[in-house]
Amino acid sequence: MIAEKWRPYIYVYFFLVYLAGAIGLSFFSELFYPLTPFNLISSAILVILCQKGFEAKMLLYIFAIGSLAWFIEGVGVSTGLIFGEYTYGDTLGWKVWDVPVLIGLNWVMLVYNAQQFMVFYVQETKPIIVNTLVATSLVMLDILMELVAPVVDFWSFTDGYAPLQNFIGWWVVGFILSSISLKSFTKYPNYISSYFFFLQWLFFAALTILSRLD
Repeated sequence: MIAEKWRPYIYVYFFLVYLAGAIGLSFFSELFYPLTPFNLISSAILVILCQKGFEAKMLLYIFAIGSLAWFIEGVGVSTGLIFGEYTYGDTLGWKVWDVPVLIGLNWVMLVYNAQQFMVFYVQETKPIIVNTLVATSLVMLDILMELVAPVVDFWSFTDGYAPLQNFIGWWVVGFILSSISLKSFTKYPNYISSYFFFLQWLFFAALTILSRLD
């Protein structure tokens, strides 16, 4: 695992990468769209490598949560019963069942970083409260993401906007995934997760602003 002494360098690295990503997706989309899957994978690997006391069992939870999230998305896209009527674009990479394979990994990182933030930064330990806060924070982030998702070809809703059903679905799914993984994902602290949690918000806020300047 990566020693904590490298924290400042990782902070700078992630900031520069996501700043470049926000600018690139906004003004140089054809060049940066294909890089998005690589960035998702490399960011996830780096975040996990910063986990203290990493145990191999955690990989099983990552795979399980990622697979479950991808399956839920597949049902959602196919039926419109979970998040509403929507389709995925090509930016997030290779798709199976019309759902990007990496969307499962994206859910894992969203839940994991939110859990780390709530437990080790907010210092809340009661599972019901942590899971509620995680689910609520993910919905709030999704509200920001929905402003820019169609612009950068992440996903788009049939009616042109995300319905209330989408946000309810996000909350329920976020709560379920957090409930399943909480004990494993927060057994030890990750010194980069809270920073990355904030950086995701800044990235989508910057992307929302910059994409409208193009």
